[in-house]
Amino acid sequence: MKTLFGHIIMNFTSQAENLATEGLNYIISSSADAKMSISRFLGMIDPEMEKNLYFKTQDYGEDGSIPDLVGLDDEGSRTCIIESKFWAGLTENQPINYLKRLDSEKTSILLFLVPSRRLQSIWLELKNRCQEAGIILDKEIRGKSYINAKVSEKNYLAVTDWNSLLAFIEAQLDIMIKLPGQI
Repeated sequence: MKTLFGHIIMNFTSQAENLATEGLNYIISSSADAKMSISRFLGMIDPEMEKNLYFKTQDYGEDGSIPDLVGLDDEGSRTCIIESKFWAGLTENQPINYLKRLDSEKTSILLFLVPSRRLQSIWLELKNRCQEAGIILDKEIRGKSYINAKVSEKNYLAVTDWNSLLAFIEAQLDIMIKLPGQI
């Protein structure tokens, strides 16, 4: 369903991905329950990811990469990088330099958020770039609205669509409202 806000963003700015990322960060920074919902979503990939994370946007790196949204654990380790995509292509840093920024000693995930129509094509491009860099994707898991695979013992590469992630967060918040104090 199209919205007025979505129409304006997509047609009158070149910063749609940054605005969407800031919007997502606002939601999860304003609500502990929404933030926990992101952790639960990541926990479906690996249960060890269901933990409290602190998120920040535009995390500049020495390698020149600027991930959209980075999740840090209580020790300050990057255990989650979320990269927002609508129709822009991957940058030369994606996904390889982003994967290098994940903590290799802790369960960590690089997640690309894309429109549902781009799910398969972005995954294929991510896979090809990993293969060119000598990174083997292991144990690929495909669902209706997501794909993920291990890139090392503790690190994952994943892609899901925006609508599925936002619907998951909304459903989790509905559950928390209906069962206050029980979750």
